[in-house]
Amino acid sequence: MELTRQRALEEAKTYPISHVGYWGPYLVVARPRFPPIVLDARLLDTIYDAKLSAKLPAALSAASVGTAGLAIASVIPGGILAAVGLSLLAHERFLETRRRQKTAELVLRIASLEVALTIGDGPEVSEKIANALTPYTRDQPIATLESYHDVKRRLQAAASGAKIQSVAEAVTVGDSIIRVDDGRLRIGKEFFSLKSVEDLAKRGGNLELIDGSRFQAALALLIVAEWRREESGEDVTALREKLDAYEAWSGQGGIR
Repeated sequence: MELTRQRALEEAKTYPISHVGYWGPYLVVARPRFPPIVLDARLLDTIYDAKLSAKLPAALSAASVGTAGLAIASVIPGGILAAVGLSLLAHERFLETRRRQKTAELVLRIASLEVALTIGDGPEVSEKIANALTPYTRDQPIATLESYHDVKRRLQAAASGAKIQSVAEAVTVGDSIIRVDDGRLRIGKEFFSLKSVEDLAKRGGNLELIDGSRFQAALALLIVAEWRREESGEDVTALREKLDAYEAWSGQGGIR
């Protein structure tokens, strides 16, 4: 069965507080009244569950999505921790909401960049989502056919010198694909300078779109990080080793 974004939106089970869920390799954020966000876990180096710590600096109190307790935090190179969401809450109210809901963090990492979604449904849900998506991430040995075909595609692109175009397919918001185009972040038909995206993420801000919707700048940084990784080139040796190990385990053709 082909795994597609539309199918992910139709089939993903999202949890009632955070409105975060998953299906196949896709992470889905489907907040009521906001365009759904779909992220392909094959973009990520890793994804893991981490309980919110009382030691987090006050900068984390910047925002949450509605009152349901979904927040997004990013560790920007340089040590800046910012929270991103769609509505601002008072610092004390936000901290009390986190404690009451026993929230946890779902951390998405590419290289040194980490973006964390606060899962108000609790650490068990955060861990379940992380466990479901981890097999698709790049730090893991190949464990799924989807990852196997992704590695083959990346190797073929590296051999031909072609662009992999994983950036163009990695994250969508509503019907808009998010990518880096001509040195600028592109969401649908709208463009943002990379500096403005980074500055907004540091302040816990959102990208304001023409249709009135918003997109978290910290999540957009994942696309920027992937674009920079792609520009520096694939580690072909490591990819070939992963592919050979999977094919040796699974048999000819990579299918077990």
